[in-house]
This record gives sequence, C-alpha cells and structure tokens, in this order.
Amino acid sequence: MFALFYRKPLVDAMRKKQVETMEWLGMLSRLVRAAGHRVAAADEHELARLVQVHRELEAAVHVAVEGQLASGRSWTHIGRALGISKQAAFKKFARKQGTLCRTQQPAKGAEYPTINQATGA
Repeated sequence: MFALFYRKPLVDAMRKKQVETMEWLGMLSRLVRAAGHRVAAADEHELARLVQVHRELEAAVHVAVEGQLASGRSWTHIGRALGISKQAAFKKFARKQGTLCRTQQPAKGAEYPTINQATGA
C-alpha cells in the first residue's frame, strides 16, 4: 500500500498535462460571453477593446482554416464545420488569405502563402 501511495504522485508529476482542444474552446466561449455581459455595462473604451478581440478571433479562424487546408482537409469539410457551403468557405477564406484551392497546384517549388504574406502584415 505504501508503494502505491508513494508512486502515484511521482507518476502524476511525470505526466504532461494536456488540455483538450474542445475543452479549451469551451472555456474561451464562456469567457467571450462573459466579456459581452461585462462590456454591456462598461464604457466605450471597453467596447472598442471587445471589437479588437472580435477581430483577433476572426484572424484566429483564418489561421485555423489555413492549418486545416495544410493538413489535408477539403473545402467541403471546412464549409461543413463553418455551417456554410464549400463554395462559400472558399470565397470567404481563399481570397482573403491567398490560399490556393486544391485543384490549383502551385508551381514547382512554390509555397502556399502564409496569412501574414496574404494580408501584407
């Protein structure tokens, strides 16, 4: 019994704690909703900051779509995840990011543009 008690903290300490993506996104969603309620009773400075957070979330979605494409997901899968058609997903994200549709292959040795290259940042 002593050996089990003694080893458990050691084993727990050795394990790397990982937060699952869906749990993390759930927490983020709760924080964003709470921010909306707090800003509703705040000044215009806080509203401006919340709008900036909205822009950052939009940029994060663009990065996520770019990553999904890079990992082999199709426009159909991306559109379904966004609740829109594959054509709407392509129209919204491919042109803003400069991402190429899979039917269009880059020239040999060319790379897909990153979000910073596409936005000029």
